[in-house]
Amino acid sequence: GDATVARGGDVQLRASAQGFATDSVTLVMRAVDSAGVAIGAWERLPMLEDTAGFALRLFDVVTPVEYYVESEGVRSPGFRLRVVDLPFVQEIALAFDYPAYTGLPNDTIVGGGDVVAPLGTRVTVRATTTMPVGAGRLVIENRDTVALVAQPDGSLEGELAVRRPGFYRVELESADGRYVPGSLDYTIDVLEDRPPTVRIGRPGRDERPTSLEEVFAEATAEDDYGVAKLELVYSVNGGPERAIPLHAGRALREITGGHTFFLEEFGLQAGDLVSYYARAPDANAA
Repeated sequence: GDATVARGGDVQLRASAQGFATDSVTLVMRAVDSAGVAIGAWERLPMLEDTAGFALRLFDVVTPVEYYVESEGVRSPGFRLRVVDLPFVQEIALAFDYPAYTGLPNDTIVGGGDVVAPLGTRVTVRATTTMPVGAGRLVIENRDTVALVAQPDGSLEGELAVRRPGFYRVELESADGRYVPGSLDYTIDVLEDRPPTVRIGRPGRDERPTSLEEVFAEATAEDDYGVAKLELVYSVNGGPERAIPLHAGRALREITGGHTFFLEEFGLQAGDLVSYYARAPDANAA
């Protein structure tokens, strides 16, 4: 429908088909002046299908727009986007401070807004606005708001913690002290931390050695963010388990380690059993 857009801001248009099925919807729009007189030619833009229907984002809207949508010969009523001089976010920069368990170096992304990061990541959001503002805030879905603090260069900065999937948006303080929408909704996606996988490479099957032989066992562990510890655990005749460290130190995404069992040291008799397995705890203890 009709809407008011901050000058230089973005707007998301949504459409849905009612009473008929379609896989194609087109947005038809043109620029107009403040009196509604056309100052541009009609443009036709395909809308993108999603789970809720069809959507299209218009970026950097600086002049009023009139528009309608059509599909399969069916046309919606005409609507107008009115442009007003309100602050809006021109650019967002995200600085990612990843948790130690990931082993990832800190990173900064400029020009985005969507947050995709592992659980526990802290993200500094820096918003550059189309006009000077005194204050702003992050509104996070199902959570408290986070104040944005003005920086020397005029941008606003605040921090959010990646705890669960959702959305956030920026609200800015207008000249009359009201908080107005300063951005579209941006997603917060939490990357899954999968558990490590561990496998025995050698000997890889049951063995029947003599009590005087040497048996080499090798294990490999893999993890999406790194394995910091790998152990070979064995037991003689169901007795207490004993752990042999194969790796302990810097987290690596893949670790292979081995150990030679000198069976003569165990004082084994015919029929005795040595059982063993490998284990690697997840670096994310939480």
